[in-house]
Order: sequence, then C-alpha cells, then structure tokens
Amino acid sequence: MEPFLNLTNAEAEIIEFLWTLDEPATLQDVIRYCTEEKQRTWKQQTIYTFLSRLEQKGVVSAVKKGQKRYYSAALTLDQLRSVSARHFIDVNFQSSLPSFLTAFAGDQGIAEEDKEALRKILKS
Repeated sequence: MEPFLNLTNAEAEIIEFLWTLDEPATLQDVIRYCTEEKQRTWKQQTIYTFLSRLEQKGVVSAVKKGQKRYYSAALTLDQLRSVSARHFIDVNFQSSLPSFLTAFAGDQGIAEEDKEALRKILKS
C-alpha cells in the first residue's frame, strides 16, 4: 500500500520519535518514550498496534533480530509530505494540479510572490 498522511495523532507522535533516532528502536524504546516523554497510558499491545499500522502504511520499517523487532522510519518527513500531497491531489482533484491550485486559491487568488515561486519550480 502506498503511504499517505492519514496518520492518527498517536501514529504521528511515534513516527516523530523515530525520526529523532540515529538507530532503530525496539518496542520497549517506543513504550518508554510514550510513557515517560509523552505521559501516555497506552498498553504495550496498543503501541504495538500503532507500529503495525505505521508499517502497513509504509511509513515505518521493521526488522526482526532474534526475539526483538527493530523499528525505523521508512520515509523522511519530506518524503511523507510529498506522497501525502500527491495522494490528496489524486483522490480529490483527479490528479490535476491546476484543479487543486484553482480550488486552493479560491476567490483570494495567489499572491505575486507565490506565483513567482511557482514559476521557478515549473522551470526547473
């Protein structure tokens, strides 16, 4: 399944934690973060379910070594934003960027500086 940004708040907290790490985390590492740093009272099974959902969405990867699974971010924040934006435009605007921009601008139009930034992006 292609990932997109329909993460729950809990899933977002977990992926944000994984982005801060230099090496993969165990389930116990994630539990410790959630309980000590975030003051969550989630049970171990709940956190495992969040990790499994993130893995199914393609946002987290897991590697089993011995009895433990090691979790790491499969996408950077920029990659997740890109995939999420593309999915949103595909689903809601039939893959049409001009249709999206027209809806986004609405009655307010697009500021000149934004138009110039878009021109630069389109030229590259």
